[in-house]
Amino acid sequence: SKRRAVKSEHYLFVGVILAVAVSVGTYFNIPSMVFGRGNADRTAPVITNFQMTNMTYNKSTPDAYTVNFSWTTDKVSTSWVCWTTTQPPARVKGKLSYNNIFSSCGGLEDYVTSHAGSIFMVPPKTYYVVARSTDYFGNIAYSNILTITPPPLPPPDTTAPTVSIS
Repeated sequence: SKRRAVKSEHYLFVGVILAVAVSVGTYFNIPSMVFGRGNADRTAPVITNFQMTNMTYNKSTPDAYTVNFSWTTDKVSTSWVCWTTTQPPARVKGKLSYNNIFSSCGGLEDYVTSHAGSIFMVPPKTYYVVARSTDYFGNIAYSNILTITPPPLPPPDTTAPTVSIS
């Protein structure tokens, strides 16, 4: 009899935890498959229109440019821009290879279909850049590789400040 009581308390505890998890999943719009119901999605997002949107000399970081990128996906997923300054092989195979080659990344864990990201680039290095998006189920997609070499930095501003006293 004691053993059954412990067992029913255990099931009650698990039931409460599961109810909370499903409630949180519903509140944050996380599909129920994350919590073990239904068939998990095994299809990676499809990345389209990955492009550099602009490059701006960054006066607050005087030795770099801020470079912005945008892309879209066919389903909600995260937004990461990954880069390397080592030329990748002509053909990159598999997620593990991408993760090893493009190990420097910055981005957001927000789940969206319209993505944007930015990185700093220091001339005269050439950068190899990809977009990486991951859906709720952990399916990872990589974009085409963009090759970008920022222009030389502008000359330093040597203009003396003007002071006027009245």
